[in-house]
Amino acid sequence: MAVSTARRLLSLARQGLRVVLLGDWSAPEPVGRAEPGEAAQLKGLVDALAALPTTRTIADQNDIPIALAELGVTPDVVKEASTVMTVRRVLPDADLYYVANAKHAESRKLVRVVQDVWLTSSDRSAVPWTMDAWTGEVSPVALWDRDGDRVRVAVDLLPGQSTVVALAAPGWAPGRSGLHATSSEAQVREGTGSLFLRAQAAGTFRTTLSDGRVVRSSVGAVPAPLALTSWELEVEDWQPGATVTETVKPLRHVSLTALAPWTAVPGLEDVSGIGRYRTTVELGKEWTAEHGALLELGEVNDTFRVTVNDQLLPAVDVLDTTVDVGRYLHRGSNTIEVEVATTLFNRLRTVTPEVYGTNGRQAYGLVGPVRLVPYAEQRLR
Repeated sequence: MAVSTARRLLSLARQGLRVVLLGDWSAPEPVGRAEPGEAAQLKGLVDALAALPTTRTIADQNDIPIALAELGVTPDVVKEASTVMTVRRVLPDADLYYVANAKHAESRKLVRVVQDVWLTSSDRSAVPWTMDAWTGEVSPVALWDRDGDRVRVAVDLLPGQSTVVALAAPGWAPGRSGLHATSSEAQVREGTGSLFLRAQAAGTFRTTLSDGRVVRSSVGAVPAPLALTSWELEVEDWQPGATVTETVKPLRHVSLTALAPWTAVPGLEDVSGIGRYRTTVELGKEWTAEHGALLELGEVNDTFRVTVNDQLLPAVDVLDTTVDVGRYLHRGSNTIEVEVATTLFNRLRTVTPEVYGTNGRQAYGLVGPVRLVPYAEQRLR
């Protein structure tokens, strides 16, 4: 440690800064080549720092939380141990939390994390919002609770996936109703200033509201999930043209009765480009205005977007291949299109085999399995 750093740290510690010294600091060494007397000066500063009541010395980094707790330092985020990590930024009108399911888990076993997190708010009247970094949409959180300056929200994150939670005033963004849910036996969301309960099966579901009332919602029959296996696939086959700046894109058409990567589809083994998968779903008379559905795409390589009944859906997180298509569906015939864009790697294997030919083909396209999973949604009354 530099002598100037130790002097500054000691000054801050005497003003109340909590300090945890990790390891053996009995013989600290100056940075770089020590000047005469510098080592003794540094030791005196560190000894004085270690002697302060606001300093703890520990041997193992696993004891850091214990030492901080003894010093009265509490975390901004309280949660069960998991691969979820957070970063907090305090703005004049909001506390922003970047929440991510970190890939560098010590166990190297990457799993989906569904858990509650308690976030600290600068303003005890603040309420939670989610910020979609893919669409820019700000939405009120419908199910949450408060304990003093902490707000409890639930996160559901796939490996590598992230979200942004803002704690801000009730009028920070539009769309929030007066009440929120504190617990529920089904999913709760906000829409058009009202609370809605969403369930994928029939039953009676209890929801506790922020004013203490308990609402019981009876959901009738929900259509069964549908496996979508038959697709018409149109592929733009990107190939080099006659000049170095020209790209030709002949179209290839394939009828699929089962989804598979392009490497397993005859004629598409070395193709790179853009694939458009199209299928039709019939929703019968049991489909009502209360019904919607999630489109579970399964494995998709690489980027993708979804169109339902000629309406392009908002951008989606490519790490989460489940898309809410509820308000785009209707009774009768529905057309679903999934557009997938690939890298150029497989085509380059054939164009410049001396460079790319030694590498294996990459799996492209919509691999699935794909399901349409209906749900019923009711306004909480």
